[in-house]
Amino acid sequence: MTNERKSVGRAAVAATVGNMLEWYDFTIYAAFAVPISKAFFPADSEVVSLLIGFVTFGIGFVARPFGAIVLGSFADRRGRRDALSLTILLMALGTGIIALCPGYDRIGLAAPVIILLARIIQGFSAGGEIRGAVSTLVEHAPPARRGFYASFQQMSQGGSTMLSGLVALTISLALPASAVTEWGWRLAFVVGLLIAPVGLYIRRELEDAPLFKASDHATEAPFRSVLRDHWRTVLTGMLVVMLWTVAQYIANYFPTFAARELKVPLSQSYLGPLTVGTVLLFCPLVGALADRFRRQRVMVVGAAGLAMVAYPIRHSLT
Repeated sequence: MTNERKSVGRAAVAATVGNMLEWYDFTIYAAFAVPISKAFFPADSEVVSLLIGFVTFGIGFVARPFGAIVLGSFADRRGRRDALSLTILLMALGTGIIALCPGYDRIGLAAPVIILLARIIQGFSAGGEIRGAVSTLVEHAPPARRGFYASFQQMSQGGSTMLSGLVALTISLALPASAVTEWGWRLAFVVGLLIAPVGLYIRRELEDAPLFKASDHATEAPFRSVLRDHWRTVLTGMLVVMLWTVAQYIANYFPTFAARELKVPLSQSYLGPLTVGTVLLFCPLVGALADRFRRQRVMVVGAAGLAMVAYPIRHSLT
């Protein structure tokens, strides 16, 4: 194996494995939304408590664009390796705060404020993570296989969904329901803390691609320049990402919906994320098709597929 192929392989592993571990930390919150809401956002109504918990989860999405801008600029100045290492450290910080923060019954209003801060940190990190991981994969990929390599980012998110479902299922089967609600859910965040050093170690071995090293990063205001010169591309990219993001987070909400509305046992509700994560592991096959048959055609087929299954799925759950 040549040095170039080794470099590409290391980059793919660093971006994919690190991305999977980081997105596990971001999405495991959704798997335990019910006990988290009870611990930090108590209210007279359980529905209100859960809604506040999900609003806090959504705050992470508000922080993501800012993370993408700030950490993206940092990656252009300092390199992909330093930026990706920073994102995983920030995500570990947010995860640690959630795992260790005392509940509302012990520290009062300070508890939801601290959890809100943790979600902002996690969202900021996640915004930089997607941008850094995709850039690393594309820059190291051979020109004719960029779709294939870029698809590893989405595959790794599927891996994180599957991992979070597996961890949640294990905890719910190993502990009584009362223990999961009181303290067991924290174990899922502890798992995220334990695996974060693995991703950091892998990323510290990453080398920036020759394509990145040869490019000019001297733009004084890169964000302003991108919006001025490439706003159509930016808008198109945002609309494309919205489609699969909505589909992904509907799947992340499934455990809560199944447990509350369908009255499915909590342990069985985690089979949904496991299934979705398993399917997403086949994303590289779609990436290979995009390299062969053009990106637009493959995306149109995917969008049409989502449109076809949306109503039957909704109808089956009502």
